[in-house]
Amino acid sequence: MNKEPEDIKVGKAYSSKENIGIHLLFVNNVLKDTRYFKMEDNQEVPCNPPQNETKYSLEFNLSSLGDQYKIEIKDIKNNQVLNTLEKIEELNVIDGFTLIIKSSEKHDWKKAIEPIEVFSEEDQEKLKKKIFPEYKDNGTSSPSLVNMDQVQRAVEAILAEQEHQFIPKFYKNVDSSQEFGVSRFVADKMAYLSRLLEEMKLSHIQDSTYLVTAEMKDSRGNSIKLEHRFKATTDQEAKKLYKKISSQLAGIQQKIWLACWCLANKLRRHIYSCQLTDLIKVTYPDHDSFFSGSEKTEFFEHLKSLEQTKILFSVPENKNSTKRKRNVMQTFEIPLLEIKGRKGGEEDKYPQQVTISIMSLFPNPGKMAFVGTPFKNQTLELHADDTSLAAWIQTRKAQRKDEQFILVERDFLIQLSRLQKTDASNRCMANKYLLMKLKRLAEKGIIKDPPTSINRMIHLKIR
Repeated sequence: MNKEPEDIKVGKAYSSKENIGIHLLFVNNVLKDTRYFKMEDNQEVPCNPPQNETKYSLEFNLSSLGDQYKIEIKDIKNNQVLNTLEKIEELNVIDGFTLIIKSSEKHDWKKAIEPIEVFSEEDQEKLKKKIFPEYKDNGTSSPSLVNMDQVQRAVEAILAEQEHQFIPKFYKNVDSSQEFGVSRFVADKMAYLSRLLEEMKLSHIQDSTYLVTAEMKDSRGNSIKLEHRFKATTDQEAKKLYKKISSQLAGIQQKIWLACWCLANKLRRHIYSCQLTDLIKVTYPDHDSFFSGSEKTEFFEHLKSLEQTKILFSVPENKNSTKRKRNVMQTFEIPLLEIKGRKGGEEDKYPQQVTISIMSLFPNPGKMAFVGTPFKNQTLELHADDTSLAAWIQTRKAQRKDEQFILVERDFLIQLSRLQKTDASNRCMANKYLLMKLKRLAEKGIIKDPPTSINRMIHLKIR
C-alpha cells in the first residue's frame, strides 16, 4: 500500500471582480497542480487558465486574479488552516507601471511613491529599470509583487542622481521669464510669518543662547511654530536684540530669503555655491555701485540669522485613524536656509563664496515640496518694508489660482505692511501709506488695479 505524502497542502482563491478562481495543490511545499474555475449559479465551473497566467510558488502572486481575494493553505489530513496570505491589490504608480502590494500597506505605499509623481519621464524610465531589470524601453510591466524597501532604495538613488536639481514639474506654474518659484510646502507656511511675529516669546536656553518662539494653528488646526536662536552675552543685550528680530525677519531677511530662492531658480539647484556679491546683487537688483566690506559683513550676518530660523509644522500622523492615534503628531522641520560651506573673504566678517541649501526639509513632506509657488522677479526691486505684504499676496494668489480677486481685512494688510504703530497714532496716515504700498505692488505686476480707498474689507485684484 502506497504511503500518503507527508506534507500535502491545498490553496484556494477567488476574485469576484474577475470571476475567476484557482485551486492549488502543494506536495512538500512544491506546487504540483493548478485548476481554474468560475462561478455560475453559485457553483464552481472548471474553466481555462487566464491568458496572463503566472508561475506560482509557495509565496506566489495571483496578480491575474485581480485585487480582492485571500488564500488559505490547508493540511489535507486534518483540514487545518496552516497559513492565510494577506489580501493584495494593484497600485498604479505611473502610466504603464503597476505594482502588486499588500492591502494592509497601502497607506505606507502611497507615501513611499509620492516623489515618483513629480519625476521627469526620463527618471520614471530609470525607476522602472531599477525595480525590474528585465523592463524594456517603451514597454509596460506586468504587475509584480515587490518589496517596499526595494522601491524606496530605487527612488532614493534617482533623487541622489539629480544632484539637488529642481525637477521640471517644479516650474509647471512658474513663468521662468518673469518669475521664480518657492516650494509650495514652504511658501504656504511662510505666509503665517507676520502673525507668528506678533506672538513671539523670548527664553534663555543655556549659556549665551537665547530662543524666540511663536506658535499658532493653521486653517485646518495644524500647528505652525516659529523658532529663532541667537547669541547674547547678557539678558539685557538679549532683550535689545529681541526687539529687532521681528522687523528684520519680516523685512530685510525675508527679502534676502526670497533672493536665495531666486538665485536657486536661475541655477536650477536647491543646493548651490555662489559668490556672496552675486547673491547681494540678486537681493538688490537696482544697486549698481560697489558693495563695501561693511555691507558684505551686514549681509552675511543676515544670512547667518536666517540659518538660525526655522518653522516646525505638525500634523496628525494618520488623519484617518482613531482619535487616540490622531494625537500622535508628525513634525516637519523647515529651516529657512542652511549655510553648507564658505570660502575666502575675511574669516571673521564675510566669505567670498558661500554654499547654500534652501530646501533642507525633514522628513520629506511629499509632492507639495516639489511644486513651485510663483513670485515675480520684480518683488526683489521693492523695498524690504514691502516684502512681507508682497510675499503674502503672491502666496495667496497661488492658492487661489482660479480667482481674480481676494478679499482681505484692512487690519491684516496693516499688519503685513508693518504699519501698526502708525495706525495706532494716525489711522488716516496708515491708510495713505497702505495705498502707496499697494500701488508699488501694482507697478511690479503683483496685483492689478490697486484700490483708491481703504475700507474695512479690501478687494485686491490679483489677475
